[in-house]
Amino acid sequence: MTKLFGPQKDLRFAYRTSSLQQQPCLLTQATLQLQPGHSPAEVMADTQQALEQRRSTQPYHRPSCGSVFRNPTLTAPVN
Repeated sequence: MTKLFGPQKDLRFAYRTSSLQQQPCLLTQATLQLQPGHSPAEVMADTQQALEQRRSTQPYHRPSCGSVFRNPTLTAPVN
C-alpha cells in the first residue's frame, strides 16, 4: 500500500470521488477546516426540518436493509 501525503488539491476531492479511489490506499488522518457563520440553533432547526421531511416521506416504521442502489457511472459530462 502506498503512503500519500499532501494537500487536499492533490487528492482531487469532488462529489463522491477522489484520487484515492484510483489505487488501493487507506486514509488514516485528515484535518478539516470548518466555516463559521451559522448559529447552533439555526443548524438544529435545519436538521430537525430535514428529519421531519424524511420521516413524512419515507417508511421509517418498516424494516429496511438500507440503500441497495448504486448511482450509475456517468459516461459523459452532465451540464
